[in-house]
Amino acid sequence: MFGSYKNTLNLSPKMLIDLDKKSKENIDCLNIADYTIIGAGAAGILLATKLHNKGFKVHLVESGEFNINKESQDLNNIMSNNEKIKDSSFIGRKRVLGGTTTKWGGQSLPFDKIDFIYRDWIKSSGWPVSYEDISNFYNEANDFMNIDQYGYEKLLLNKLKIKDPFLDNNELEYRLSKWAPEPNFYKKYKNDITFNYTTIYNALLTNIVFSKDNSVSSITLTNRNKSKYNVKVNNLIIACGGIETTRILLLNLPKKPAYLGFGFMEHLHINVGNISAENLFKFQKLFNTRFYNLRKFTVRIMPSEALQEREKLVNCSALFDFLPKNNFDPKKKAYTFIKSLSFDYKKLGFKWSSFSYRRCFRILTSLIKSTLTLIFYRFYYAPYNSNIRLNIIAEQIPDKTNTIRLSTKMDIYGNRLADMDWKIPHQSWKSIVTYSNKLKDHLENIDGVKVTLNSNICLENKDYAKNIDPLYHHMGGCRMSKESSNGVVNSDLQVWGHPNLYVCSSAVFPTGSHSNPTLTILALACRLANKFSKY
Repeated sequence: MFGSYKNTLNLSPKMLIDLDKKSKENIDCLNIADYTIIGAGAAGILLATKLHNKGFKVHLVESGEFNINKESQDLNNIMSNNEKIKDSSFIGRKRVLGGTTTKWGGQSLPFDKIDFIYRDWIKSSGWPVSYEDISNFYNEANDFMNIDQYGYEKLLLNKLKIKDPFLDNNELEYRLSKWAPEPNFYKKYKNDITFNYTTIYNALLTNIVFSKDNSVSSITLTNRNKSKYNVKVNNLIIACGGIETTRILLLNLPKKPAYLGFGFMEHLHINVGNISAENLFKFQKLFNTRFYNLRKFTVRIMPSEALQEREKLVNCSALFDFLPKNNFDPKKKAYTFIKSLSFDYKKLGFKWSSFSYRRCFRILTSLIKSTLTLIFYRFYYAPYNSNIRLNIIAEQIPDKTNTIRLSTKMDIYGNRLADMDWKIPHQSWKSIVTYSNKLKDHLENIDGVKVTLNSNICLENKDYAKNIDPLYHHMGGCRMSKESSNGVVNSDLQVWGHPNLYVCSSAVFPTGSHSNPTLTILALACRLANKFSKY
């Protein structure tokens, strides 16, 4: 099979290769990489960079190019009877150098200890690795994102001069998520991608060839002109998103593991109500966006392990939106005001257009207040904002009914599209309702705070799924497991039964927590790179 195609790809080290321009016949590939990585997103770029720094020869393969193009992006189409997951699958994935890091905000928040242990109220919970095993690599992952090492709780709260309002409460935990100063990994690691290892773009993986011992011997890459190239492989790492990783294995594994495609998860997002606060400054000081050393931090409120265990909750967190009152946003109004000014050359002065002196004064004072608050108190204060929305992000239970399968419909390369079932189990909804009421009780212990939950936040709501949106966080489908009988990859991310095939993706998550998955993906990538030794 290796010699059956017209073109073979000659790969030299430290090159950036556009496969669309490799149309002529080349000599057999002499420089086989130690590691071939599929997917130039967050995990792929980290793995390629770290493995190169350890002295390995690396090939990084990406189906997209420098900018998003329609032909590559259309490969994200799926079949499903759920329109929300179809939209999430298409919009939430980017086939481009840098992957979804080119569009995300760069949020960093680790999973919790409880996420890694077996919970008797959540079927199929428990990871084959411990929290301590993964947490050892969270700092290394944050360093790759250029994020500080102050942790997410006490030390960071002290740095930001915040007093935890739930410090004496054994039910709620106050935590801060962090945001990378440069979330786009292609921009941040452009030199590595361009010069330090071979990066092949406009290259879609269309076939994996296995030897008799079930190891990968070669792969087929196809460009947008449908020309095919063979690349010999020593070790293959699939580092795509949760959906595409699962689809690749479904298309290529000669013997499908029983759990392949099962347990797909998304994060569940819903607005559960509104908050009013008599002392708006005090409330925003506790819960609005924080800044320190030009870095951004967002407040998240989570149920404690004790509360989760007692109430049988899935893991979840609350966050707050501070919306303009009567559509008055001082930053936008200031911009509109400046645009409205016109200079009167006869009177040598500015015309004030439709803006009154009173409105101008209001804009300026609000901007001054916000600026001074940012300087002295390190948070963004919106003086005229009083519409506060309470939102919850919840874990989805890894239910076997949520699946990724192969459709009978094909993409333009002749490969079957993904066909997805996505349902929200009532247990997750019950947790959202229970936690919303707990939050209401605890937030109203703060003087002058009133929480009004939406009328649909009740257990009797049979149409609850209509109120919940996915967050573009695709997890599961290639479950990590202790035994081959109930998973797809082992604790070292090696596909069961295939000695040189690895998966480093959110697809391996047994459960999904409530946190943005990227930091945990990066921690798994650091851990995997650490296991590979040159000598």
